[in-house]
Amino acid sequence: MITNARFVRIRNLFFIGMSRDMKLLSLANVGKEKHGGAGSETP
Repeated sequence: MITNARFVRIRNLFFIGMSRDMKLLSLANVGKEKHGGAGSETP
């Protein structure tokens, strides 16, 4: 049985990590659009 506090801490870490990943993905997408390559990974 997982204690409530531990569950909340894990859930908060999970959501923080997810939001951070989403920010990184959006930044990567903006960078791709700026450099005009849908398939170009290099800047």
